Amino acid sequence: MRFIAAVVMLLVSGLALAATVYKWVDENGVTHYSDQPHPGAQKVTVAAPQTYSAPPPPAVAPAVKASTVSNIETVWQENLNVRKRWLGKFVAQGALGVDAVA
Repeated sequence: MRFIAAVVMLLVSGLALAATVYKWVDENGVTHYSDQPHPGAQKVTVAAPQTYSAPPPPAVAPAVKASTVSNIETVWQENLNVRKRWLGKFVAQGALGVDAVA
């Protein structure tokens, strides 16, 4: 049911875009627009609506090389070792109030 309603709405909106528009100025100087012709009315050309076209998606980044993953793991392990040594110094000094580092 929703699909049918959507199709009908699309068709009706298409008809609205194809409608003829008339413009006229009344005796008080007020400009009017209508889809019904009036005496002295001029046809108005309605420009096509502005649209936006998205740029193409960027190319997929190449897969990470195994050597890069290995380098990351090495750096991570070195960082962990530095943190353990640093924490060990504090434990040795009794600064943290604990007896051992896991």
